[in-house]
Amino acid sequence: MPALKKPDNDLAFDDQEKAEYLADSIELQCSLNPAPPDLEHVNRVENEVLRRSSLPPKDDLPSVSADEVQNSSELKPRKAPGLDGPPERSRQIFEKVLKSRLSDHLLGKGLIINEQFGFRPNHSCPQQALRLVEHISEGFKRKRKTVAVFFDVAKAFDKVWHAGLIYKLHQLQVPDRLVFIIQQYLTNRHFSFRHEKSISAKRLITAGVPQGSTLPAALLRVHERHSAPANRRPTRALRRRHRPIPER
Repeated sequence: MPALKKPDNDLAFDDQEKAEYLADSIELQCSLNPAPPDLEHVNRVENEVLRRSSLPPKDDLPSVSADEVQNSSELKPRKAPGLDGPPERSRQIFEKVLKSRLSDHLLGKGLIINEQFGFRPNHSCPQQALRLVEHISEGFKRKRKTVAVFFDVAKAFDKVWHAGLIYKLHQLQVPDRLVFIIQQYLTNRHFSFRHEKSISAKRLITAGVPQGSTLPAALLRVHERHSAPANRRPTRALRRRHRPIPER
């Protein structure tokens, strides 16, 4: 790897300097923006999360059953880098059980909008794309236009605000003990960057959710959840966007 240019225009030449510089870059990426737009709101949310964390849980969780472990043991090949072996497999099973518990609550309470296809059972992004194509084709048949807006959120996983996520989980009435486990799962996480044989000093991760399994995707879905009613019919939502094609 050639020398790396730092923000101060200095250069990192040896492997240790490169490891530290790249770790600095990742640490910045996995941290909150320095100037929140609404500091009063941020303080209110963080204080409420601290208050709820200091209270004993109001509810309990049933023990993990053998069936849950069995169902979670059928794992796909890992996507994120990491060591293989029993510890890694245990982590994957743990995350899958958590995700299953969280999804069961959200789906059971009708808290996932109909338009959400990704990371849902029996739903997929190709199905969503097919649904969009069908509505566009229907519009062509009726000589109408369909307007679509697509968003790509930059660094969506890396910028998740932990306190905001925990606050929303409480608002969604997720069982206290499950929220506590998720909070501990996200808290006090560290990383190091290895370049060749050099390893950087440990860095604290202050924002974001770890990638590589379906649990972080479920947490991101909660974090970005909007206020659209869960029982809204998706077909009606798209049909309202049809516009007549003007005659030429």
